[in-house]
Amino acid sequence: MKILTFCYISICLVLGGASALNSKCESPASSTTATNTSFSISNELKNGTEKLNQKINPKLTQFKTEIQDIPRELTELMELYQERINEGQIADDCEFPFQVGLQIRRNYTKPQYWCGGALISPDWVLTAAHCLDNTISLTVILGARNRKDEYEHGRVTRTVEIYQLTPHPFWDKITLANDIALIRLVPSIVLTDRIHPIKMPNLGIKTDLFEGSKAWTSGWGRFSSNKKPKKLSSLLRYTQGHILGNKDCMKFFPLLIKQSNICFSGQRRRGVCEGDSGGPLFVRDTNGYPKLVGVASFGTGCGSRSPGVFTRITYYLEWISFVTGINL
Repeated sequence: MKILTFCYISICLVLGGASALNSKCESPASSTTATNTSFSISNELKNGTEKLNQKINPKLTQFKTEIQDIPRELTELMELYQERINEGQIADDCEFPFQVGLQIRRNYTKPQYWCGGALISPDWVLTAAHCLDNTISLTVILGARNRKDEYEHGRVTRTVEIYQLTPHPFWDKITLANDIALIRLVPSIVLTDRIHPIKMPNLGIKTDLFEGSKAWTSGWGRFSSNKKPKKLSSLLRYTQGHILGNKDCMKFFPLLIKQSNICFSGQRRRGVCEGDSGGPLFVRDTNGYPKLVGVASFGTGCGSRSPGVFTRITYYLEWISFVTGINL
């Protein structure tokens, strides 16, 4: 996660998450399927060794969010950190079969980073764009409750090539605007009781802000602010809270909150912490099924009184549909 320090405020980007489990579970009633869509825009990765090809529709220029100027001296204070679910509860088997873990390597001489994501179809994972910055290798993990158990029943591991990564074309590392990305799974994942897509919002509720709604977020990040900074939780955890209106959220982050953000306030200062970036924020529909409304982007750290900031899914429905071919 990125930390930006100014005027006594430190702002951090979040990284981590995952799910699915061992015992027999009932799958949600419906799933979303995706058709394959080709892309073409050349985005040079920072290490200069790979190029990402994606196709951009001219209409997508509407997604280029207006950004507020941040003094250059502030950007020099930015550093990359990982965020994790702070003081969360341990998830039950198969409780969140849509959640994905991402093992990311940016340098062969340094440890791997950990991020989260959400399975939105048998072919696609949704995550945060900052998780994919400078990636040289990435492994997608599905159907796992215990992060450390490579032989866990129902677990699926998939190595992803660079060309399968599609960060938003207007992702901005300085302002943190458009912090959203898609990962294509080739071949498609076989759905099971432990691996199943989360329900997506549809275009009909694009204007729903979800303010005041009860919400949940989950991940494998650090579960106590007293633990060593680099220690992740072995088991998937989650925390409950509510959606905070953007007007109130701007009191904490006046330079960074945009219409494309959605804020989460956890109960008793629980929320995202190091290792949870890209992980899902979801509400429940009238039938009790989880519905994705955000992916973890940034915050001020574990156990903070300030809310966690997520990328708002409803703001990007057209882009998601265009890239994936999913009919939303």
